Amino acid sequence: MRKTLFTALVAATAVGGIAAGLSYGQHVQAADEVGYEPDVASGAPSKVLIENSRARITLASHPAGFKKEGGKRRPFDQIIVWVDEGDYTVIRPPGAPANPNAGAAPVRGPESAIALDGSVVTGKHPAGTVVWHPKDSRTPKTVINKAYRSLYIELKS
Repeated sequence: MRKTLFTALVAATAVGGIAAGLSYGQHVQAADEVGYEPDVASGAPSKVLIENSRARITLASHPAGFKKEGGKRRPFDQIIVWVDEGDYTVIRPPGAPANPNAGAAPVRGPESAIALDGSVVTGKHPAGTVVWHPKDSRTPKTVINKAYRSLYIELKS
């Protein structure tokens, strides 16, 4: 039963992420000289649950206070599912321009975090939130405010 439920969750998440990506086109924001992220958990405790030629699914446990350095490219299209509420802060690089959308109403876009009810998530990510990131997009620098777990689904082909 648990395996069937997990498989259904993964399949639904993958279809939703792929559909979002295809509807908006692939959004690449990384320069060629930036290296690939070697570990989706950025050094946080993690376990590969499933891996084959088409996908890798990793469960990452991000402890409170953990710092993810970011700035690397994602080697594959990636779907992230928050198992627990995700509470973290993105650290903007020094001199980076202000976000022009700060304070604006949330708008669904190519890499929007989507809650179970279909709404766009800003701030803390409730359990069940899903986000899709395209291959070669950059990872942000973050600090984990409260421990949480997330599933990283990497689509290799």
